[in-house]
Amino acid sequence: MERTNNVPQLAALTIERLLQFALQNGLVEHLDVFTSRNALLDVFGLAEPYQGEVPTEKLDSPVVLLEQLLDAAYEVGLLKENTTTYRDLLDARIMGLLMPRRPRLCTISGTQPNHRV
Repeated sequence: MERTNNVPQLAALTIERLLQFALQNGLVEHLDVFTSRNALLDVFGLAEPYQGEVPTEKLDSPVVLLEQLLDAAYEVGLLKENTTTYRDLLDARIMGLLMPRRPRLCTISGTQPNHRV
């Protein structure tokens, strides 16, 4: 991937597309999108979300979007090396930001949250 000034803009668009996928597939609820967006923007060092129109699409898998984000991460220096190990670590971090929050996990699993301090 050649270094361009479009990388942040493309990353921001891809984040929005990934959030759309997560919402469509029940990984996040509507209110979770705001938290997930902010966390993803923080990971990529972006100050604001994508401002343009996000294409409406129905993807079967997030793999294409994740690959684009991992390429962008390497391009802007978020990955020390462009190896499978570093890509897998960031991939897991990204997907972790799209998973249901703890109280929702308890609702899904039918258990009560553990309120240890």
